[in-house]
Amino acid sequence: MNFNLSEGLGTVSYISELDRGHVIRILVNEHRILYDHLHGMDEIKKQIFNLESPLDHPELFVKLIHIADHLNHVDKHHAREELLYSILKKLDGSSHIEVLKSEHEFLTDYKRKFSLHIQHMEAMDFKSYKLQMNYMANGIIGILREHIYLENQSVFPNALNVIKDESTWSELKDEFDEIGYYFEKMMLL
Repeated sequence: MNFNLSEGLGTVSYISELDRGHVIRILVNEHRILYDHLHGMDEIKKQIFNLESPLDHPELFVKLIHIADHLNHVDKHHAREELLYSILKKLDGSSHIEVLKSEHEFLTDYKRKFSLHIQHMEAMDFKSYKLQMNYMANGIIGILREHIYLENQSVFPNALNVIKDESTWSELKDEFDEIGYYFEKMMLL
């Protein structure tokens, strides 16, 4: 896979017009962090795939487990996105909202299975391990990249167009704060 940050995230210049604490700005900035994790996963899985033995570079497995752990802890991000989805569904009947919600569910399960796989290398020969690791990582990377792109290019701009009442944005921000943020430093952006 070839990673180009601007292509993967798409054009998100619309966030520059938003206040620093605006929920859409927070979500897009979290997408940037997620995208960085996907890029890291892609690079590390390529290096592991080319190893002859896991003993050649054991630090790569530690890095991959660390990234997988980050990806497994984005439930708060998904929960906050789903609050936005529910508002959009009520206001404009957005049809792709259910697909995005089902992708959250699928990805949550698939990322956990990936984490279990990469932590249990002893369960199979190294060649099989690498093939399965590569297959699963490519699935996560591909689905999540497309998911992020759709949200950044369609869902979030649509939300900015559809949700006109500032009190709705304020209430949504309060609910976001109540759920909390996995990427706490996002509050500073």
